[in-house]
Parts: sequence; C-alpha cells; structure tokens
Amino acid sequence: MHDSRDRRYGLPIVVTVRKPATPTLWLDSSILINLAKLRRGEVKDPRLERLQSLVLSLVKEGRLAVPEGEQDEEYALERMDQDVAVEQARLSRGVRMKSRFEVTYALTLRGMEAFVRGESELELDWRYFFARDPAAVLQERRNDRILAVSSPGTVVTGERRALRSEKVAVFEPFRGDKRKAGVKYEEQLALELSGDGRGWLRDAQDLIRRISSGEAPDLTDVMGFQTLHEFRVRWDELGGTPPGWPGVFAYFDSDVYKALPPVLISAQLSADILTGNEPLQPGDPGDIEMLSVAIPACTFVLADKRQRLRIEQRRIAEPWGAAVFSMKTVESLVEALGAL
Repeated sequence: MHDSRDRRYGLPIVVTVRKPATPTLWLDSSILINLAKLRRGEVKDPRLERLQSLVLSLVKEGRLAVPEGEQDEEYALERMDQDVAVEQARLSRGVRMKSRFEVTYALTLRGMEAFVRGESELELDWRYFFARDPAAVLQERRNDRILAVSSPGTVVTGERRALRSEKVAVFEPFRGDKRKAGVKYEEQLALELSGDGRGWLRDAQDLIRRISSGEAPDLTDVMGFQTLHEFRVRWDELGGTPPGWPGVFAYFDSDVYKALPPVLISAQLSADILTGNEPLQPGDPGDIEMLSVAIPACTFVLADKRQRLRIEQRRIAEPWGAAVFSMKTVESLVEALGAL
C-alpha cells in the first residue's frame, strides 16, 4: 500500500492503493509500436530485443503482467495498427485494465462515501483498476496462442483523437500566457485541482443553456449529464449535506475528491505541462489520461522520455510505489524485471 498524502499540498486524507500480487508493467503506445516494428524487422534495437524477450518469458511464467488499457486509442487507424494490437495481445494474454472513465467513476463514488462519512483514510483495492485478477488471467491463458485480434480502437476513437487535438490547439496559447505571466507549478496545480470540480458545474450549466436555446444534445452530452445525475442520486442516498446539487459540487471541490489518483495525477501532469518550457504535443492529453490510472495501479511504467522526466521532477509516482522508466533508462527496467 502507498500513501498519496503529499505534505507539500496539505491534502488531509491518506489514499492508499493495494496493487495486484503479480507485478505489473504498463507500456506506452510508442513502446508497443516499436516492439511491433522490431518483430517485423523494421527496427534493430538490442535494448528492445532484451526487453521483449525478458517480458515474454516472465509473462509466460506468470511472474509479470503487462495489462492492456486504452493505448489502442493512440495507434488505432494508423499504419501497422493490427500488428501493434497483436503484439499487445501477446504481451497481455488477456490481462486488462479498466478504462479511465470506469476507474474515475468508481473512485468518485468511493470518495463520496469517504467524504460523507468523514473518513481520514481511503484504501483502494486493485479491483478498481483491473477487470480481473492478473494472476488468475495469466493462469487461464498460459497455453493460449495469439493468432488474430479484433480491430483496435472503437467507434469513437477518431472523435476522441480529434478532441485531444483540439485541446492541444486551445491550451498551447494558454501555456504561453502562463509562461509569460510567470505562473509557478504550485499555483497552477491548485488551479487544476479546483478546476476539475468547477468543470462539472460549467458543463452542466452549458448543456442546460444549449438545450434551452433549442440545440439538441449529442451522445457525449447525454452521457455526461447522466453520469452527473447518478452522482447526485448516490449523494442523496448517502445522506450527504447539503442535499442535492449544492452538496455534490461541494464534494467535487473537496480535498477528498482532489486526492483521488486520476484527479490528482492528471492535475500534476497538466500543471507541469502548462508551466513548462516545452510546447504541448499531440500525445500529451492521452498520456495524461492513461498515466493517471497506470501510475497508481502498476508496479512499473515504461513511458516516453518527456513524461518520465516530468514525473521524476514532480515526484508524481513516488507516493504510489510505481517505478517509471523510458527507453533512455530501459536497462534499469530490464535489471528490475530480472530480479522478479
């Protein structure tokens, strides 16, 4: 278990995560793409070869799990997407993490219970993050052969990718303004943490305004409002005070909600990007979403270099007991995996 309370930010609740008994390794989509290229003979990299060989051996022996998540949203509809999906299937052997939406939804409800009951400690089991126990899945699938996989991505993959591109276009000028104004990381982090709850309220008010003006809501609007309504129903079931929407939005602005792993880590990564020197990259929004779930849930995380550096600089992974690497430090990962 790992303590998320960081005295620098004064969060009054201790959040711990009990990871699966089997060590887990999260792979960034760029790593999966390069592993697929390695298998096709398009790249030559001794480091990747050692990593691939060792990981496949450990997975086969049930000593390591390499879960699938939502990486396919970044490689689907691109060249070699089927090859990458097959490579990921070889490595995961059916071990899957829940989507960020599923994780955040369940943790939001659990955090709501803690807030209403005045709990000072919140222990989260691995079941919040994984579809099934990785050890059980690896045991069941130990003799399976991966011959083919379904097409990666979903019907909304293209739309979600377009939304992420829009985020980059909107927030890059915003980042420039922050830099010119000299906004510090700690200041932006506080804004990011407070802004998450305000975002729920703003989205709800915007939807009501658009419907009142005669605009038909789309599927994303309906799903978002339904989720918010479900939070209110649960709030009233728990006897939260004040009742109704004022209480729900008070919870979203609480330190308990801000301490939930996806909320806190997303805010930390976003704050670092928005106050940093480097321009936003197309993959940043997706990386933030996936890392905010992978870091608290997994033992090892192999990310791209940019994300590893900001995670190390802000000590984002330390409270969650995750070791984060990139290809520049992959030899250290191989060494750590070899000790399993």
